[in-house]
Amino acid sequence: MRTNFLSVIDWFVPPEANTDPATLGRARIFAFSHVFGPCLGHTISLFLYFVDRQRGFPFWTIVACISAFWILPFGLKLTGKLPQLALFSVANLHVRHPVRVV
Repeated sequence: MRTNFLSVIDWFVPPEANTDPATLGRARIFAFSHVFGPCLGHTISLFLYFVDRQRGFPFWTIVACISAFWILPFGLKLTGKLPQLALFSVANLHVRHPVRVV
């Protein structure tokens, strides 16, 4: 089962990120966290959806930023540029918009 799981995660890891065990490990962690992380992040979206009846621009910005994480493993597969994608991921994670709960 572990082998099947790793083969799914490794699909996102390009050959240039498989140069040594440390780089492969970082690429796997990046792919795993960006495939499964938004599932946890969207629990916040669901909470805000039911609490905030206005659901304006700040709400949809949060939803879009969380959903954008699903794009990054494909970016890793296509470009192999883990440091640049990781920097974008951290910048995206720190986008803050106030959501007014009424």
